[in-house]
Amino acid sequence: MQTVVLDRCGSGAGIGPRRFGMVVWFGLIACVGASETGFGSDFQGPTALVVTKNGRWLYVACHDARQVAVVSVSDGRIVRRWDMPAPPTGLVLTPDGARLIVTCAAPESPVLIIDPSTAERVATFQAGHTATSPVMSPDGRFLLVCNRFDNDVSVIELATGRTVRRIAVEREPVAADLTPDG
Repeated sequence: MQTVVLDRCGSGAGIGPRRFGMVVWFGLIACVGASETGFGSDFQGPTALVVTKNGRWLYVACHDARQVAVVSVSDGRIVRRWDMPAPPTGLVLTPDGARLIVTCAAPESPVLIIDPSTAERVATFQAGHTATSPVMSPDGRFLLVCNRFDNDVSVIELATGRTVRRIAVEREPVAADLTPDG
C-alpha cells in the first residue's frame, strides 16, 4: 500500500495493488513526515479523489484552492493543476477513462467535463445548489449529482448536458452510488 498525504489535518489517500485491481482509500490518516517535507501543504482542502484505471494518475479536488491537482502515483508529485470556476466538490471518471467530471459548489453549480490528456474543458453545464458526489451510470450515458441544498439528485444526460430528472430526497444529499446494474 502506498500512502499519499494530502494535508496536515490528516486527510489522505492510500493506493495499492490488490489481487483483483486497485484499492483506493480516502479518509483520516496519520500525517507522518508532512511537516518535514512540506508535501501536505500542496493540497488545500482535499474533498474528493479518483484514480485512473491504470493506476498512474490520482486526481484530487482541492476545495480551498478551487483547483484539481493531478498527481503522479509513482512518485506522489503534482504534475498539473487545473483552476475551477468554483470550489470542486466531487470527481468521477467516465467508464472509458477518457473524461474527468468535476462538480463544483455554487448556487447553480457548474459541472465540468475535462479531457485529462489535454486539460481541455470539453463541456460545462449546470446542476443544483452545491452539487457533489457525481456518479456515472454503468453505460456512461447518465450522471447523477447530489444537489445538497436543493434536497434532490439530478440525473443528467451526458451527451447533451440536459437534466432529464430531479429526484427529491428528504434532506441534503451528500453522497451517492449505483449498483453495477444501474
